[in-house]
Amino acid sequence: MCLRTSIPYMKTNRVKRLLYSDHYQCTACGTKDFIRKALRQAEDLTPFGGDVIGSVAAARKYWTRNLHSSFDGRPLSQCPTAPGPMAWIGEGTTFLKGREFIDLAKFHIATISNLIHFQRGQNTSKRSRAGCDTDECLGHTLQRCHRTHHQIIQRHHIIVRYLARTLRKKEWPVREEPHYQTSQGTKIPDLVLSRDGQWVILDVQVVSTLANLSEDTRLSERNI
Repeated sequence: MCLRTSIPYMKTNRVKRLLYSDHYQCTACGTKDFIRKALRQAEDLTPFGGDVIGSVAAARKYWTRNLHSSFDGRPLSQCPTAPGPMAWIGEGTTFLKGREFIDLAKFHIATISNLIHFQRGQNTSKRSRAGCDTDECLGHTLQRCHRTHHQIIQRHHIIVRYLARTLRKKEWPVREEPHYQTSQGTKIPDLVLSRDGQWVILDVQVVSTLANLSEDTRLSERNI
């Protein structure tokens, strides 16, 4: 809660309830000059950052938009798109210790430490500490480094197996990683489903929350 945006609308609403109270004494008190002055002062403070924040919903919308437009908060903008995978962040879990939760949150929003970040502005080597012949940037750590890349692959395989198991329980015939020879080479989708003349191709992607899920899905569909 930000006091700068919360107090003005809370004060405005409280004074207005006083003016429209069912009790004569409260209504009479609301007509006093100092009460009117306090109402005007509160109303003058409701505009903030180009918005008029006159309710809890307006304040929440304003700060949500500002959070999602910042570099650190941008990964959270996709949370409404996929509520299931994001639920553990807001709801928490008893299976994780505090330090483990923090480490997983860093991994989730792709803020893992790397030399490019640590040594910014310093004239020192930024080569990967894992011995790779490249600079240690976030993209290298998450996607290419031999020390960490297998974790992304393992997570991908776990998701594929979970989907296959769940779909089979729903009586969908599932083929895992079938090979199809095409004019563009061999295509290996993760899962292929078929039922009642309907065919569905599922391609699992492991991306950071910085990615635009809708755009990534469209790109994947064009590449199939």
